Amino acid sequence: MIRRNGMPSSCEPCRRSKISCDHTHPICQKCERRGRARVCFYHPAPMSRSKNTRRSPSLNQAEQQSQSSVPGRGVNNSHAVGLWTTVSDDTNASSTEAPLRGIAKHGTLSESKLNVLEALWPFGRIEKMIRKYFDVAIGTVIPAPLILNALPEMRKHIEEWDATGRSLVEVFTEISENTAVPFVISKNLKAADFHLQYTKCNLRWEFIGVLYSIAGLAKLITPTTPIDDSWKFDESMLDHSNTCVSICREIGAENEIMLWLFHTNCQLISSIHGDSSPGLWRRFGDATSDVFALGIHKNHDDEKVPFFISEIRKCLHCYFYRADKDLATFLGRPPRIPRHYCDIRMPLNLSPDDYLLEGPMLEAALARLDADGWNMVIPIS
Repeated sequence: MIRRNGMPSSCEPCRRSKISCDHTHPICQKCERRGRARVCFYHPAPMSRSKNTRRSPSLNQAEQQSQSSVPGRGVNNSHAVGLWTTVSDDTNASSTEAPLRGIAKHGTLSESKLNVLEALWPFGRIEKMIRKYFDVAIGTVIPAPLILNALPEMRKHIEEWDATGRSLVEVFTEISENTAVPFVISKNLKAADFHLQYTKCNLRWEFIGVLYSIAGLAKLITPTTPIDDSWKFDESMLDHSNTCVSICREIGAENEIMLWLFHTNCQLISSIHGDSSPGLWRRFGDATSDVFALGIHKNHDDEKVPFFISEIRKCLHCYFYRADKDLATFLGRPPRIPRHYCDIRMPLNLSPDDYLLEGPMLEAALARLDADGWNMVIPIS
């Protein structure tokens, strides 16, 4: 079906969700993958409506009607809580299966949660932007290898989803269940293996949000990067990053990677909407709450965690502490991180990549520091 401007028309679910449609007839592949095949149709004149006709039912109403018309299926609105709108297989059932911190095993997802998964395709575009970011960015808090080493594993995992034909609902469930698992870091964990804690079968929403945030930042600091800019790439990445934050908050995630997500998400909000935006102020409040909840404002026992984790924690605390004072000074608001509650030591004057060193190479890097942790040979900015 061709529109007046010569372009192929989109199906109603894709048009209303404002996402690109692949125009496959009679049901587009995106709706098939999102589990919305029952409501996928191509309207002959989607923007026209007669004055004497009643308004057509919404897409969600049409979906509920189609689900309730199937024998043996019904919609129980009383169970629409947590991350899901739960669909019961038994119309007489009075309860659903117990959710895992708000995660049900069966159900339909909201548009924002479907879109945050669909945006991973094609992953090569996001991967290219992230690699470009670490090529030009200066003074990053998160060491580049901890992100870049995870990209090939991420790509393989997405290819496995395509090869096995898994639905978005199944993928969402798997990632959410991984995110609900406590993030445990052992003293013997190697920096080269750290990315396996949040990729492959351990893929978590915190890390997906970090990827979206860094990709958005890359578009802002490398405006000449060739990319399809018919839609706002940076703002879209911010929307998906915000969705990942919301999912993590609903699940109750509090860990190292969550601080990475807050760090990169705050940077992206500040770059797009400015430091005076209400969204940044609210997000920064969430970040400072996790700083205190995880205890990184205090001198923790470095013997319990690997060296690189200890130094990244210190760098993150310095970032949030400095940003807190900047916002308080220029916006005339009270600081959220009081100085007299913080006794953490300053990070060592090493580059982020030096944090990942081990054995003799780490000892050589530490030998260049004085008693106060400052580099006396090669100053690190």
